[in-house]
Amino acid sequence: GDQIYATQQGCGLLSSKSAPVTVQPLPKVGIPVVLQPVESCMKSVTVGNVVAGAHVDVYVNGAWRGSAIATGATVEVHIQFGPLKVNDEVAARQMICNIIAGPGEPVKVISSAGFYYLTQHFDVARTGWNPFETTLTVANVPVLKPKFTQTTDGTSYSQPLYAHHIDVPEMGAHNLVFVCTENDTVYAFDADTKQPPLWQRSLIPAGEQVVVNADLEAGCEDVRPVIGITSTPVLDCATYTMWVVAKTKKVVGGTKTIHYRLYALDITSGADRVGPVEIAGSVPGISQPQDSAGHVVFDPHWHMNRPGLLLLNGVVYVAFASHCDNHIGSYHGWVFGFDAATLAR
Repeated sequence: GDQIYATQQGCGLLSSKSAPVTVQPLPKVGIPVVLQPVESCMKSVTVGNVVAGAHVDVYVNGAWRGSAIATGATVEVHIQFGPLKVNDEVAARQMICNIIAGPGEPVKVISSAGFYYLTQHFDVARTGWNPFETTLTVANVPVLKPKFTQTTDGTSYSQPLYAHHIDVPEMGAHNLVFVCTENDTVYAFDADTKQPPLWQRSLIPAGEQVVVNADLEAGCEDVRPVIGITSTPVLDCATYTMWVVAKTKKVVGGTKTIHYRLYALDITSGADRVGPVEIAGSVPGISQPQDSAGHVVFDPHWHMNRPGLLLLNGVVYVAFASHCDNHIGSYHGWVFGFDAATLAR
């Protein structure tokens, strides 16, 4: 029932009083609940049935693993000291005004399999089969309807990817759909409700531009009207990383150069995990284009990165074919492998 108000004072001046706020009785402090499902790739858990202002602790197998201050009826708590493991037991307690409630009934961690769509056609074999699907059937597929649509800045040739329960800085936990465009833009959309992108990132470096069909040659329109991110990226839920390749051009003094770069992005924000690397290389050979030492050189101008990126055993594989097959002497099938953590080739 107390009335609280505020004033401010400075330079000999005193403001009027703010509107008073009435002190409310402390709500009933219940046992906090860890919301399910909790799967093994999650970096944070949502705790419900908490009181605003309470200090909330999360325990894994009885050991403290993180805490946060609740600002509402739920709070997101980041897991410290390593990843969750299948069959771990996660529980929470809250403390406020010398009242302690919990830990509550623990929730068992389940496998992350089926909660993510990490790579083109779901698996490294590119089968397109999701063995964890429990909703879609032959009978109900024909009656599916769009839930909502989103607008992007260009066409998308790459496949959208999906990640479960990602804590986006200052925006809370969301299921995310990642969409890439030929304008070299990466979007992270909420998968469940229509709202603005939770983050977006342009992969066009300063001083460069997107590649247009005219940069190839007249009539070459295998990807149109511009060429940017064409391949499907790849995600890793263990490190919260997305690897994606973008094509750009740079014009200096009338000279045009084409560039491919590999990026490793933090899926919570779109920020670089490490700096991007330019894709370049050569191999011994007699074909074109040649350096001065008997090597065939990768020419990014005529090569197209259409195959989806592959993450396997700590290596990100990037493959190239050609644009329009009109320059047989200048393009070849190339496969590059990069260290997933450092992007070293």
